[in-house]
Amino acid sequence: EASCEVWCGHHFSGKTTSGKNLYYGLIVDPFCAAGCSTYPAMLDTPLDAISEISSHEICEAITDPQWIPAIPTGWKPTGWCDPNNSEIGDIANFQWVRLDADNGMQYAVQRIWSQKQGICTVNPQTWFPYPVKDAPAMTTFGNRTLQALMVAWCDSLYNPGLGWGPIKIMNNAIRVNGGPTWTQPERLQDSSNPLPETTIDTPALSPGPGGSTIYIAWTAGNDPGYHLNLMSTQNSILSNWGSKQVLNESSHSGPTLAYAPPLQGHLQGVLFLAWTGTDGRINIRRSYDGHTWNNSDKIVLQQWAIDSPGIAYFYPNLYLFWRGTLNDQIWVSMSSDLGNTFHSQVMIPNQGTDYTPGLTLAGNDLILAWRGSDSSHMIHTMRSNINSQSPLASFGRLDIYDETASGRVSLSNLNNQAYMAWAGTDVANLLNIMALPLS
Repeated sequence: EASCEVWCGHHFSGKTTSGKNLYYGLIVDPFCAAGCSTYPAMLDTPLDAISEISSHEICEAITDPQWIPAIPTGWKPTGWCDPNNSEIGDIANFQWVRLDADNGMQYAVQRIWSQKQGICTVNPQTWFPYPVKDAPAMTTFGNRTLQALMVAWCDSLYNPGLGWGPIKIMNNAIRVNGGPTWTQPERLQDSSNPLPETTIDTPALSPGPGGSTIYIAWTAGNDPGYHLNLMSTQNSILSNWGSKQVLNESSHSGPTLAYAPPLQGHLQGVLFLAWTGTDGRINIRRSYDGHTWNNSDKIVLQQWAIDSPGIAYFYPNLYLFWRGTLNDQIWVSMSSDLGNTFHSQVMIPNQGTDYTPGLTLAGNDLILAWRGSDSSHMIHTMRSNINSQSPLASFGRLDIYDETASGRVSLSNLNNQAYMAWAGTDVANLLNIMALPLS
């Protein structure tokens, strides 16, 4: 195969005259002929194209430096290579971004497949240039074969008299389940305009009753009564939210949402709204249509929390998790009757957090994540097998990540892959999203 006709970059290996291994790459002029004609349409200059192709070949030369003769294919890799999609650069072909260099210049580089994260990326995690107050919220929407992530957060801008900044939402393009290209969280699409609402804390997101309906809830930022608000949209259309509901409930922190889809015992589906009341006690309300919130479906628990509780539903149980009022303890509990009663309450031993933890299910792994309460604020996770006899008492395998968070850590599950979202500890507290390693 000829360069400038079929390929624009190539890496291989050989031997020097002294017998030492020699690893090399060939980068040709991408503007030279039809074989590379896709690049001029994508990139502005020859330098952009050269740097993009070079980043592809350099990364592959590290992870799969040497191919050896093989029969009947002719050659086979000796490093990492996906049998269906080839090397880590090939999986992400034509997916490029610009990165800032120390000299003030920007250079085009290609995204690279991360087996650990399950995405094509240029970073250990994907970050977005959006400042976040406290933390983002995250949920999954779609159906069994086509799913996507949606993220919402409070802008960190503060307006005297109006509260914290507008709520912003974005979601990624729906991709077919299976294969390394089924999702790329960095491709989440930002809403065209911020919602005309402000919030004092992290908003909440969840699917809910009404087919492909997505719900968002928040504590109003411009309301001296700190009332809870709720809106919904069909088919994840971010510019077409319905009428706002203002509930006669108040909180000094944000609410959380969870959804139990129609199954035996609750054929209508149940949307759960949880919050910490102004007295510090955890409250839960239930709605069967996403709009009607009867007082008879309100539950006031005996548990107390400093800030928002977390709530999640994984059939057949509803899970509640929160930061306790003493020594930043992490508590988890569960309900087998849609929140009427809770049982199996457990305090995670020897761990603490100064923000609400996150919880999700990926495969059989019940995953708990939180910001450490020590001075480093590194992200911690623990896992438990949901099928164990006492899943809440079986959290183990503590993983501590190098990533640091400025607030709570949110979790969600997309096609049995757990994703984590948080605001970084950089000056602007930028939005980060990361795929967690499989167990």
